[in-house]
Order: sequence, then C-alpha cells, then structure tokens
Amino acid sequence: MNVFGMGTPEILVIMIVALIIFGPGKLPEIGAQVGKAVRDFRRITKEMTDEFEGSINDVQSSVTDVKETVSNVQKETVAIAQSIPSAIEGGSRPASSASPSSAQPKSAATREDPFADLAALDEAGDQPVAHPQS
Repeated sequence: MNVFGMGTPEILVIMIVALIIFGPGKLPEIGAQVGKAVRDFRRITKEMTDEFEGSINDVQSSVTDVKETVSNVQKETVAIAQSIPSAIEGGSRPASSASPSSAQPKSAATREDPFADLAALDEAGDQPVAHPQS
C-alpha cells in the first residue's frame, strides 16, 4: 500500500503518534477532517485539470481551423498563380492580332490643328471631338 509516497510502516507510525498526541477521543474527529481535506483537494485538482484540458482542446480546435483555412487559401493562391501565365498569354493574343493601323491615328497633329489625331481616333463617329478655341 502506498499513500502519498508513504508505505504501510510509515502510515502505522504516524497513526500511533497521532493516537498518543491527540488521544482516542479526538482521533476520529481529526481523521474526518483530514479525509474531508483530502477529498476537497482531489476535487479541486480534478476541476482544474478538467478546465485546463478543456482550454487545451479549444486551442487545438482553433489551431486546426486556422490550419484548414491556411491550407484552403494556399490552394486557391496556387490555383490563381498557375492561371496567371495562361491569362497573360490569352490576353496578349487579341492585342497582337489587332491591326496596327487601328491603334495609329489616321492624320497626324499639326501646328494648325493640334487635335487632328484625336478626331481620327474617335471611332464612334457620331460624336464630334471638341476643339478648344485659342
């Protein structure tokens, strides 16, 4: 038998000393108080242990949620990063296939009419280009 790190001989010595010091009348009362103190100590330590374990479980579940979120964001980022080169290639093809003359003005600006090139770039044709009067 091992209680609080003490074997049977040590417990017997303590009980005999307690019987001599306190007497047979007080010994049951002291035993009840010691038993109550041990019971309260065990209850408090169990409550603390349960609370610590609950807190640890909450933190672990939060860490798991964060890891999942980071993993999802990483997957999305990788997918986007992999789609960028194809988007760039796909976006540059129509620009390169466009006729170079459509991007160039049909008439160059001159000193007399500095806005001639802007009028040529007006592709709608239904709205006149406003020329400021100087």
